[in-house]
Amino acid sequence: MSTTAPPQNEAGQPRVAGSGPLPTDGRCSSGSSATGGSTPREVAPPRQGERPWELESVRRKVRARRDKPAGPQPSSGGGSAASGPSIIYARSVPRTQVRPSSYTPPAGRFLPLAEAVRGQESRAPIGTAYHRVEEALETVHPKLAGYCRGRLFAPPGAGVFPSGLSLRVEDGGPHLELLQSLCDLGSGHPLSPDELVFLDLETTGLSSSPLFLIGTLVAEAGGFVIRQFLARTYAEERSIISAFAEEAGARRLLVSFNGRCFDVPYLRARAAATGVAFAEPPTHVDLLHAARRVYGSRLPDCRLKTLERSICRRHRANDIPGDQIPEAYHYFVRTGNAVELADILRHNAWDLVTLLELTVRMGSEGKEPGWNREE
Repeated sequence: MSTTAPPQNEAGQPRVAGSGPLPTDGRCSSGSSATGGSTPREVAPPRQGERPWELESVRRKVRARRDKPAGPQPSSGGGSAASGPSIIYARSVPRTQVRPSSYTPPAGRFLPLAEAVRGQESRAPIGTAYHRVEEALETVHPKLAGYCRGRLFAPPGAGVFPSGLSLRVEDGGPHLELLQSLCDLGSGHPLSPDELVFLDLETTGLSSSPLFLIGTLVAEAGGFVIRQFLARTYAEERSIISAFAEEAGARRLLVSFNGRCFDVPYLRARAAATGVAFAEPPTHVDLLHAARRVYGSRLPDCRLKTLERSICRRHRANDIPGDQIPEAYHYFVRTGNAVELADILRHNAWDLVTLLELTVRMGSEGKEPGWNREE
């Protein structure tokens, strides 16, 4: 049986039936198809390896989709059940949070920072000014302050270390042994209270978010002082980190709660991000690990709240939840309302007091400290 070759144009290329003459430049001219109008449609020649009837089939599908009348568009609220909801990206469309926040801004109350929080503006070694708050431990926990002053401190010229403040070996020996055993200072390295710094951070998140409050508890003039470095804006983060780096540089022992996994790595990361040289104290005691060894067998967990409630026998009234602290700080930065900022500073101060009290209790070798356990 003979085979008829497909028709060809003047250039010897295959010609598709009904498509009209082929242009030499490869472009399609405007006009209707051969079956639907008087002007023939010129089509581009098929590419190498393509068959003419397949190319024409694709063209028919494209023309059919182009000429199909447009149906009703789905509303902005979502599409049909079959196609699923429409995805819209627009500034005017509110985004749904994956985890809705439980934070509710305060209503009907406005307090500026100067009225809500004590302290004063201070200059930082690096960066702009920041807000610094200092409060004696006696104003927060008078009984703990009195116990520490009478049992842990010796007046200048007394005790085993005649120069400056020192830990009493005869009365507070167990406390010194606890710290020495945890941080491996050894008996040949006497430790004085002014070489201690207790640390607690308040941040705006859990990864690389800025931190805005660095709380410390240090010994000065025969007693403990709560010193807090507060960033009033996000731009003051660099200032508070540099101020704390200067504070911690003169200390020999850092005490924290979960600081090995969170506080110190967070400080290192934020110091690097803000360009501040940060040198932590040479020795770090993480009370979380010590609490697990001492209380882990008789408590459901060793979170700071659990230890404070079960060991210190204290329950905080009207305390701001920790998961609401970032949103409360963002609200202060946006509005200048410092009503809840005072609650954040109080929360941070009590965390530091709990760290000191746990250190004293764990160092008392099971003996009840001489102050009322019921707060």
